[in-house]
Amino acid sequence: MTHSNDSPFTEISPANTIFAFVALEGPDRYSLAGGLGVRVTELSEALAHAGYETHLFFIGAPDAPAHEITEDGRHLWRCCQGMAAHFAAGVYDGVEEKILEFERRVPPLLLSHVARKAHAAGQLLVILGEDWHTAATIAAIS
Repeated sequence: MTHSNDSPFTEISPANTIFAFVALEGPDRYSLAGGLGVRVTELSEALAHAGYETHLFFIGAPDAPAHEITEDGRHLWRCCQGMAAHFAAGVYDGVEEKILEFERRVPPLLLSHVARKAHAAGQLLVILGEDWHTAATIAAIS
């Protein structure tokens, strides 16, 4: 395997890197079903506290803001809220339908609000897809 030294990024830093998490689970009570929600919440918090611009796309509570910037600077993007209202028992209630909606909604949202900004600023965009449920969404983003 060869390594290219053509990359302008010799290391990542808050000045040159944006993180985006794509996960069904997230920090809302509605969205927490287990360890995945805790992991993406805590990792995105830690990166935000370290100064990184951080975005978390997840299936959010139907009664919360669709986009929120938290005190620590994280951008929470609550997706599929209409479906969340219909399937009120939690993030995995109606999961098959939610995954299809997530696949349709998240790529254009992430591309228009995060990726284009990172590209225009010459920044590195690190996208972390959490769990197999997001595989098709990540494929659509790439």
